[in-house]
Amino acid sequence: MTKQNKVIKENYGEQSDEFMEFITTDDRKLLESSTTDAINESTTFDEDQVMCDVTRKHVYENLSGKLVSDQESQTVYSKYELSAKVETMILKNEVSTSKLPPPKIVSTLSYENIVRDAVLMKHFIGLTPSQFEVLHNFLDAVCPLESIHYWTGKDCLTKDNARTGPKSEFSSREKLFICLLRLKRGFTVKTLSALLSTPDRKIEPSHVRKIFTTFIQLMYVTFRDMQNFMFPQRAQLSKFLPKVFKTMRKIRCIVDCTEFRVECSRNFARQGNTFSSYKHTNTFKCLIAVTPNGGACFISDLFEGDIDDVRIFEESGIMKHLKPYDLVLADRGFTVRELLNPLQVELKIPAFLKGRKSLSAAEELETRRIAKARIHVERFNERLKQFKIVGRKMPLSIAPLATQMVVVAGCLVNFQDLLCK
Repeated sequence: MTKQNKVIKENYGEQSDEFMEFITTDDRKLLESSTTDAINESTTFDEDQVMCDVTRKHVYENLSGKLVSDQESQTVYSKYELSAKVETMILKNEVSTSKLPPPKIVSTLSYENIVRDAVLMKHFIGLTPSQFEVLHNFLDAVCPLESIHYWTGKDCLTKDNARTGPKSEFSSREKLFICLLRLKRGFTVKTLSALLSTPDRKIEPSHVRKIFTTFIQLMYVTFRDMQNFMFPQRAQLSKFLPKVFKTMRKIRCIVDCTEFRVECSRNFARQGNTFSSYKHTNTFKCLIAVTPNGGACFISDLFEGDIDDVRIFEESGIMKHLKPYDLVLADRGFTVRELLNPLQVELKIPAFLKGRKSLSAAEELETRRIAKARIHVERFNERLKQFKIVGRKMPLSIAPLATQMVVVAGCLVNFQDLLCK
């Protein structure tokens, strides 16, 4: 045994003890047998010989009790091959004892996957990855998103009654992504819960609802506080005035009303209040003002669908943003000249026939100019209704958030390319 250990010491040096610790009992017996044979035959064979057949005699007793000699061949290993075998044994032992971590399962619709593709990001939330990052950083600077208080129910209206949302594995970017995903694509909370959950990380429909409501309210309050900055002055607009408005140098905004369909309520009084004689269905209505470039500068709260354009113009609060000598473009339904004259604001609307068979040549030319300029507010309304949750018929369950959703969606439209240059 001492000779065997000596041979191993000479071949492997200080690593021999480390090798012997990792070798199993069966492999150690094979190694000892190979070493014994190598010592017995070392006087005959060269040390660098890789493999050879050795003929030697074995003496044993047969069944009759006589001694019989036999010959057999045995393989003798060199120190290089023996070293390779020991290293292989050690590697096998390490592989068997080490366990690889299970692969991480990620939902196809998760933020981690969608953010890598700008086209998919634009499709699902209406923003590019860089625009999304700008929005997230801006909201986080206004109110740290990791410490906001989450909405918990209808009766929880004050900050004192609110509580921090449940701890989850979702980051603030993922939560903002979930909110914008529902706003843009119109998914229900159950659908989002099923699409975003994985075996390792599940999200309940109630948690999706809390995230959506909280972030919609946060963006709504933030954008409402910026209303004065979103309504630019006439001097700023004149620097970037499109060609179609060159004859209207004092233009400040273009106003129009748009309607959003809503489910019919069981309350008969509410049915009558939300019924629109223009759309012939139950709707919510709001006033939208856009700049000459086509960006929204004012979006009013939502009113019930039976309200007329003059009343919504008066109650929306847009007049406090208008300055003397401003020019406002509108449709024929906005007969609000009496409201704007005290403010010294000019109103341009298409001419009325007033019992005549046709307009004069000058009136017809002016009407065409107004219509050509007003088309941009209609294009903005079309972009706004591409957010499916407000573009489709809104269920009554989210009707209390209708104003917040429309205002936030309108502000997100401003991230898109200019409608008029």
